[in-house]
Amino acid sequence: MKKKTDKLGSEKGAERSKSAPAKIVSVVSIGASAGGLEAFSELLKNLPIQTGMAFVFVQHLDPRHASQLVQILTRDTTLPIKEATDGELLRPDQIYIMPLAPALIGFERFTDRKAPEKN
Repeated sequence: MKKKTDKLGSEKGAERSKSAPAKIVSVVSIGASAGGLEAFSELLKNLPIQTGMAFVFVQHLDPRHASQLVQILTRDTTLPIKEATDGELLRPDQIYIMPLAPALIGFERFTDRKAPEKN
């Protein structure tokens, strides 16, 4: 008899292992200038809780000032929001804030990329 599975390939009714992350269907990156906070907030207020996607917010800020984006956006959603860290596996239904350093998202992992030094 064939077992029924959900969209992620897990057996229906089976509890997903905490050590095995769910497959990310998509990674959505949203960028804005320093004035884009209101757009980020509006998006989060209207974003469904379960999309199966990881969201990466990138905001152009002065690198001399610490970002308060995690603390500010936490007021607009119940989704987990955190600053992405080097090597971190991106998970669905989470919001990641890009740190101030140059960085790259690729292959479902966040990777810190240092800018090449100028000679």
